[in-house]
Amino acid sequence: MLPVLRELKLVKMWNLVELSIPSLEKLILIELPKLEKCFGTYGTELTSRLRVLKIKDCPQLNEFTPFQSFSSFRTEQKSWFPSLNKLTIGCCPHISKWEILPLREMQSLKELELVHLHAVKELLVLPLEKLVLIKMASLEYCSGLTSPSLQISTSLGDRNESLSGLHDLTIHDCPRLVVSHPLPFSAQMRRFSISGIPTLPTMELTYDLKIKSEELVMLDDKIISFHNFARIRSFCLVDCPNLVSLSTEGLNQCTVLEKLHIKNCPNLIIPSSFVVPSLQFISIQACGISGHCLTEMLSHVQSLHSLELHEIPQLKFVSFSHQAAEKEGMSSLEATAARPLARDDKQLLEIPSNIIHSLRWLDISNCPTGVCCRGESTPRIHLS
Repeated sequence: MLPVLRELKLVKMWNLVELSIPSLEKLILIELPKLEKCFGTYGTELTSRLRVLKIKDCPQLNEFTPFQSFSSFRTEQKSWFPSLNKLTIGCCPHISKWEILPLREMQSLKELELVHLHAVKELLVLPLEKLVLIKMASLEYCSGLTSPSLQISTSLGDRNESLSGLHDLTIHDCPRLVVSHPLPFSAQMRRFSISGIPTLPTMELTYDLKIKSEELVMLDDKIISFHNFARIRSFCLVDCPNLVSLSTEGLNQCTVLEKLHIKNCPNLIIPSSFVVPSLQFISIQACGISGHCLTEMLSHVQSLHSLELHEIPQLKFVSFSHQAAEKEGMSSLEATAARPLARDDKQLLEIPSNIIHSLRWLDISNCPTGVCCRGESTPRIHLS
């Protein structure tokens, strides 16, 4: 034994079967396919200083003293890994058979990553900064994510710890996990990636927000906490064939949104109440929006640089005839409202005067029966 050893990292030691460890500050075990036992002195001394524990791809590991040091969690949880702030367990199916991971007493834990632990049904944690859950086939409850009323075990308490301090969240392929609250939990969340869970569509937030779902019908504040997206600058909505409704009241709270990209949402009709003055780039493809609704939307934009419209069935005409409205002292939107509605007005996109000076690129293509452009065309235009 090495009494002064503080950190131990073992990677790809193909023939290692047993490992004896002292009290450490950092233990990392990765890709040890034959490792069966990792043991040390039983008691609090073994885990009292451990700050980082990472065990991945050790499929035969079934005896791990740090997890087996205490005969009763109920009496000795208070001293279980008191200094641990990063815990990663992945693809180690035999390391723990516990249905409930009692992590709530890890007072220092800030980052937790669990991958492919099939036995775990319930996860009890204190507030975290980073949480990663991947391929947790039996997981149904996670404190902070799931409503307390759905908690499996009431014996360990029903207190739902807030995850308002969570900065980074990844949940992939957890088919039984219920996420009861809309994302993000707070404006401080910088990143999340969601896929393969029943209560939310596939979503990703990095520098922008991306949503994709074949089942999603309505996108509202039950799924997305729009008020926490005040800082978001790009929103991408793709491949949502059944989506018919989008909460414009929610999107209107995205006061610094610059890029809007909507693709392959054929049943989505964007209402005229969508008002985001900060937009600079708009790209819409295969969507049910009409020319009239586009006109209304653009009338509120302050400085649009690029507008791309492809496969929009309800768009047949484009107009830049804003001079008449300006002569009468009216905005283009007021002029549109003042004149009698023609039969094709709903299919008319009238580029309002407020964006003529800033619009650099207009690309319209693959719209049924073609697009007729009338009036002056000051930006660079591509029609097909």
